[in-house]
Amino acid sequence: MNNSIEQGSIIYIDFEPSRGSEIKKLRPAIVISRDEYSYSSNLIIVCPLTSTDKERPYFVEIKNEKLKPGSKVNTKQVYTLDYSESGGAKSRDFR
Repeated sequence: MNNSIEQGSIIYIDFEPSRGSEIKKLRPAIVISRDEYSYSSNLIIVCPLTSTDKERPYFVEIKNEKLKPGSKVNTKQVYTLDYSESGGAKSRDFR
């Protein structure tokens, strides 16, 4: 597990291929798994971020000057990823 990928980190994940209403394309996601879980398993649990104008009960606004205004966490689409196979996901300091 990469020590820089901790709970609350924003990383870029390529969500392709996708089907139906699954989230698509390369986009930021927030790591929601606890650090102990990630360090012991090489897995991370993430929620993708979106900047859509749509209002949904499962979108939670996230305010951060380094993200687009109106960015939201999509809590409907939670993903567990093997970080070693996440295709070059990159961590970025958004805290």
